[in-house]
Amino acid sequence: KYEASNLNGLNIINTTITNPNGRGIFLTTWSDLHLKNVLIDNVNITGATYDGIYIYMGHTNNGNVTITNSSITNSSMHGMILNTRGTLHMVNNTFSDNGYGGGDNQYYGLYVNGAYNTEISISNDNKLIENRNGVKLDNVGNETNQITIIGTQLINNAGYPVWINNGHYITINGANFDDAAAQTATGARILQAIRIEGISSNITLESLNISSTQGHGIYFNGDLTNITVNGTQISSTGNNAIEKYEGSNLNGLNIINTTITNPNGRGIFLTTWSDLYLKNVLVDNVNITGALYDGIYIYMGNTNSGNVTITNNSFSNNGEWGIQLIGNNNPTVTLNNNTISHNSNGLLLQSISGGNFQDNQLINNTDGDLYSTADTNNTFTRLTMGLAHPTTITFDYINGIIMNGVENPPVDPSGLFNIGKYVDIQNLGSSTVNLKIHYNSSDVVDLNEASLKNFHFNTNWVPLPNPNGVNITERYVYADGISFFSTFAPMGQKPPAMINVTDVSGLNGQTVNLEAALTSQGTSLAGKTIDFSVNGISIGSNVTDDNGIATLNYLITQTPGTYTINATFNGDGDYIATDATSTLTVHKNSTSIVLSNVTGVNGQNVQLQAILTNQDGTPLTGKTIDFIVNGTSVGSNVTDGTGQAMLNWIIPSNWALGNKIIQAEFLGTDSYNTSEGTATLTVEVKPTAKASIKGGTFNANKNVYLSMNKAGTIYYTRNGSTPTTASTKYTGYLTISSTTTLKFIAVDLGGNISPVYTEKYVIDKIAPKVTYTYPKNLKTGQSRTATLYLKFSESLKTSTYWSKIYVKDLKTGKKVSITKYIKGNILYIKTKYKRASLRWFQVYVPYKAVKDFAGNNLVKTYTYKFKTKR
Repeated sequence: KYEASNLNGLNIINTTITNPNGRGIFLTTWSDLHLKNVLIDNVNITGATYDGIYIYMGHTNNGNVTITNSSITNSSMHGMILNTRGTLHMVNNTFSDNGYGGGDNQYYGLYVNGAYNTEISISNDNKLIENRNGVKLDNVGNETNQITIIGTQLINNAGYPVWINNGHYITINGANFDDAAAQTATGARILQAIRIEGISSNITLESLNISSTQGHGIYFNGDLTNITVNGTQISSTGNNAIEKYEGSNLNGLNIINTTITNPNGRGIFLTTWSDLYLKNVLVDNVNITGALYDGIYIYMGNTNSGNVTITNNSFSNNGEWGIQLIGNNNPTVTLNNNTISHNSNGLLLQSISGGNFQDNQLINNTDGDLYSTADTNNTFTRLTMGLAHPTTITFDYINGIIMNGVENPPVDPSGLFNIGKYVDIQNLGSSTVNLKIHYNSSDVVDLNEASLKNFHFNTNWVPLPNPNGVNITERYVYADGISFFSTFAPMGQKPPAMINVTDVSGLNGQTVNLEAALTSQGTSLAGKTIDFSVNGISIGSNVTDDNGIATLNYLITQTPGTYTINATFNGDGDYIATDATSTLTVHKNSTSIVLSNVTGVNGQNVQLQAILTNQDGTPLTGKTIDFIVNGTSVGSNVTDGTGQAMLNWIIPSNWALGNKIIQAEFLGTDSYNTSEGTATLTVEVKPTAKASIKGGTFNANKNVYLSMNKAGTIYYTRNGSTPTTASTKYTGYLTISSTTTLKFIAVDLGGNISPVYTEKYVIDKIAPKVTYTYPKNLKTGQSRTATLYLKFSESLKTSTYWSKIYVKDLKTGKKVSITKYIKGNILYIKTKYKRASLRWFQVYVPYKAVKDFAGNNLVKTYTYKFKTKR
């Protein structure tokens, strides 16, 4: 379209354009001319020497472009370049092998500049395949018209597969950016997989796979807000995996659930300079390993930067620092639950103070675990350090600190024992530290926990001055105000023993196990002798096993009641003596009742059954069982030799349907405890049955289905006889082809029988016929007022063409006014006026005017004539 022309309504459809020496479609305007309402559908463009499609709308009165189901291939420049207005809708288009007339960031498979669009929709069935650069979105997207590009749309594009400038509310999901695949397909490399710049906001990059790019994996530049990287895998990038350019602003960056492997640079590199800012950053559940330099490097160069949260991450085997954080004027930083291990250095903090960093791990970093410069004052809560001797500490410090795990600690001093916890602390000038070293119960099994204190090693182990002690409740050893530095460790003395005796219960004459457990600070003590007594009388001893438990068989001779068991450990060279008591309870024999569920209908005689046994499952004979149904006592009976009591009982006829509670009670004896059992009585509905077709008169065979209201069996007869359970079982529909009297009953699974149901079917397939007319056909001298009638072979009713019956004056050819009715098998016709004299009249009864009660229509039109008298 020539640029100095107007065009409103252009449809290019079902069209193929091949090898144009220029552009496939070129639509432009200038000045105040217009181009609007353009549809391009099912168009294939191949081999354009410039762009496949170029659309430029230069004036505000332009707009509305729809491009669907089209393919643009092998264009030397852009596959499609759009600078439109109004609405832009793109559905199910393919852009492949375009842009090879230029290099990186020169020509794209698709380039959209939406600066003047009111609405843009790019559906996720558009595809960009093996272009020199993929898609460039400029001034595209808003909260109302959000853009999502999924992985199946982006296949092996080189250069810049995705470039977003001034973009908003755009999501890239599930895409694979593999440099090796792109090179194989295109012969060109991926420079940066994702580049976001300009004034962009609310961009989401999720479930991406970025591999072996020539430069960065993801690159940020410009003034950016609310950027999210989620569920992404980045490996072997040629530069930093994720980078924010230092000459840009960024407010709101979430990098979550992401893995970064072997970047040829840093894993995450976020910096600012001058008066630019970096703030509101979240790095969560991110794993970075094998970076050439730092796992994460964050530099906040201006005072308006801050609010950085780094949580639940892992940084390992990186060439320099696992994490390097550099602030300005102490920005707010959250650093929790991170693992920093096997890096050249662990964690560097500079110009960051006032933090409380929790549950981090700094383990086996080659040149140092923690370096916090002299301008920092922070608190670490539950920081774990060390590989051979993992140690969790809580501490706060001022004026900087250097800390490392200890892999080869000095030997313990005489008479004291370590708990396997060590930390090395070095100061930076005037540092001061308050230290807590945490431990678990398993760490102090062989020690007197209350004796723990912190020691430091300076040629010899020396206890730190007070305050220095142990908090047994929260399990940590503390020392405050430390101002001299070396290796620190908690030390303690041997522990006391403790015994726990298990309560025992049983019956007179029964042998039970007495049991005592010997521990020291939670650890079981094996090979120690325990003495047992009952109510002060010694009954024997035994030695604790590997679990610290000593047991002794004991025959109960006491009458029912409670008695004291005592267990004593007399001490040895390692542990002090201790004893403890428990209770022996002698019980009556216990009993239990098992009651059977019952199902029946109102008025049915059912049997209630209960079985009574003792605690060993032995049936109890001659015991009275009381039966209660729905809260009302219904009788009792005595158990037989199998422990079973039975009671016959009739379900009341007036009880509502549903479940009722059956109870069986044994009230106990001197030797046996009481017991009670419950079961369910289900009162079911009586069986009923019905036929799918009621009896009647029919003119065709009928398939009759029988059904009942519950599970069971239907029995039937077809000869009018009364059915019984010996009659034919119903298994499927019954075909009624002749007059039949069908009788049937329903019997449920409990044997209950319904009333007898009767349905009579009359099958009449013979159509009605005229047997007599008045007057007779061709009779003359007939009455001018008498009622006309036709007599049929059977009783009738009106049918489809009842209104088409007529009487015609054959001289005038006109129909006369009549009334008509049926009585039994006779059709009566009255003319409203006296018939003309000496005239021939015709009576006309069309087919389907009448039918019998089986539905058989008159099958042939019937006419007859007569002549009136003078």
